[in-house]
Amino acid sequence: MRQRYLVAFACCSLWAAVPLAARAEPYFPDQAHLVLFVHEPKRLVETFLRLEPVVALNKLQAIQELADSTNARRFLQLVAYLEKELQAPWPRLLDQLRGFTLGVKFGSKNHAVLVVEGRDQALMQKFVRLALEVVEQELARQEIKLTTQRRSYRGVETIEIGPEVRLAVMGSILLIANSEEGLKAAINSGLDTNRSFAGVRGMSEAKQLLVDKARNEPLVWLWFNLDVARQAPNAKEVFELPRNLALTTVLLGGWLDVAKRSPWVAAGLFHDEHDQGDRLRLLLAMPRGRDGLHEALTLHVPPPGQVAARMPLKPKGALYSTSYYLDLGQLWEQRTKLFTEKQAKDFEEFNKNSGRFLLGNSISKLLTQAGPQQRFVVAHQVDTGYNRKPAQRLPAFGFVISMRQPDEFSRSMDTILRSAALLGGLSGQLKLVEEQLGEVKLVGYRFLEDKVLANDPNGLRFNFSPCFARVGDQFLISSTIELGQELVRQLRRESLLAQKLDDRTTVRTCVFADGAVDFLKSVEDQLLAQTILSQALAPGEAQEQVKLFIEIVQKLGYLLTEVRYGQNDFVYDVQLHVSK
Repeated sequence: MRQRYLVAFACCSLWAAVPLAARAEPYFPDQAHLVLFVHEPKRLVETFLRLEPVVALNKLQAIQELADSTNARRFLQLVAYLEKELQAPWPRLLDQLRGFTLGVKFGSKNHAVLVVEGRDQALMQKFVRLALEVVEQELARQEIKLTTQRRSYRGVETIEIGPEVRLAVMGSILLIANSEEGLKAAINSGLDTNRSFAGVRGMSEAKQLLVDKARNEPLVWLWFNLDVARQAPNAKEVFELPRNLALTTVLLGGWLDVAKRSPWVAAGLFHDEHDQGDRLRLLLAMPRGRDGLHEALTLHVPPPGQVAARMPLKPKGALYSTSYYLDLGQLWEQRTKLFTEKQAKDFEEFNKNSGRFLLGNSISKLLTQAGPQQRFVVAHQVDTGYNRKPAQRLPAFGFVISMRQPDEFSRSMDTILRSAALLGGLSGQLKLVEEQLGEVKLVGYRFLEDKVLANDPNGLRFNFSPCFARVGDQFLISSTIELGQELVRQLRRESLLAQKLDDRTTVRTCVFADGAVDFLKSVEDQLLAQTILSQALAPGEAQEQVKLFIEIVQKLGYLLTEVRYGQNDFVYDVQLHVSK
C-alpha cells in the first residue's frame, strides 16, 4: 500500500510541479526567451518509476519515513480526493494529459506562462473547479487572505488568485500565468495562431538537432534564446577575449566561444533500453562548432586530424576517471589573446621567477614540453602497501599527461619530483622505492612505519606512497605505488593499441558504481554505526538498510559525460547507464 502511495505521490507531483508540454504551441506567445516541453507525461513518469534503483529506494526506511510524514500524508489524501471526484485512478488521469509547456520572458519583470494540454474538455473543466476549491480551503486553513476574482478577456473567462496567479481554460487547455500581461499574451496566441512561438526561428531546428544526435524522441526538452545571456549586464566580460576571468577562460573558454556565436541552446532528456538495463541521456546542444572558433582556443580544441581526449583510464576499483584535451602550451603562446594585459604581464613575471623553485626549469618551458592530453583517475584500493593501516581510508588518485618532448619533459619532472621528495625525506620520514616494470622505471616513496608523527596521530599518511614514471610519451604521477603500478601496466597495453582518431571529443568523464561499491564496503562499519545512530535502528535492521543502500548504488551502473565539437555544432552528452 505504501509503495502505491509513493508512486502516486511522484506522478501527481507532475500535475503540481513539473511544468512542461506537447502540442500546446499555438497557445504560447512568440516573445518567449525560454521554453520547456514535456511530451506524454505518462511516459516520463513510467520511465522513472520502472528504473531498478527507484524501485529499490522504496525499501529504504528513510524513504518510507518520508512517505509517512505529515505533508506526504496530506498530499496523498488530496490525490485520493481527486481520484474519487474525477472517478479515475491517477494513471488514467495522467494519461489524459497530452503534455505541458512552460515559457518565460525575461525583463524588468519576468513573465511566465504554463500551458497544460488535456485530452478531455469536460475533465479539464472539472479538474480546475476542484483545484480551485482545494486552494481556497487550504488558504482558509492557513488563514491567508487572498481574493479570487473572475473576469473576461476576448470572450475567455479568467480567474485571478491574489496578485500573481492568473488562470484561464480554453477548451481542454489550461493556462496559468504569473501576470495579467502574460495570460493575455497566451490567450491572444491561442486565438491568433500566427502569433505563437510555433514559427519562432530556430525552435524546430533545435528539436531536430537533439533528435539527430540522440536518435530518439525526448521525454523533456528545452529551448533558450542566447540573446538574453549576451545582452545581460557584464556579458561582454564573459563572452569576449581577452577576459578578466582567467580561470573561466581555462576551464570554459571553448564553451563560451560557441555560446557567443550560437542563436540558441537546446537540451533534451532521452531514454532507451538495452539488454543490460536502461540508459538515461541528457543532451545539451548549440548550432555552432569549430567553424569560426577563436584562434586562441586551440587551447581547448585540437586542429583537425589530431586526437583530442584519449580513453579514460579504468584501473581496478575506479571511482572517477576523466580524460580531456587542454593544450597547456597554448596558455603561454596565446597569453596576450587569452588574458588581459595585466594578467599576461603577471604570467610573464611568474614565469621569470619560476626557475627558483623549479630547479632552473621555467613554467613556460614545462608547458610547451607537455602534451595536450591529460587524464585523472580516482580509485579505491584494498592494499596500501603498509602494515600499519590508517584510521580513515582515502581513495588513491593518479594523473597522466602526454608529452610533446618526452625526453626533455620527463627529465625535468624527474629532477623536480626527486628534489621535492628529498626535502620531505630530510626529516627521515620517507624512503626511496624504485621498481622496474618491463622497460619502465617506477620511482616512489613510502613513509617509514616506525616513525611517530605528532601531527598525524591517525596515520593518514599511510594512505599515500607517491610515485611517478614515464611510459612512452606519457608521464604519470600517482598518490600510491600500487595504483602507479596498475597505471603503468594499463599505459603499456594502451601503447600497443592503435588510437582511434577522434578530433571532436575533447572531454570524456566516467563515474563507476562498481568502484563506489568497493569503497562503501571498505567503510561498511562506519556506515552501520551512522545508520544506527541517525535512524535509531537495531543492529540487524541497520545492517539490512546498509546492504540495501549498497545494492542500490550497484544498480546505478556508470555515468558517462562527453564534450564534442563538430564542425557546425557543439554537444554536451551525459549518459547514465542503469543496470537491471
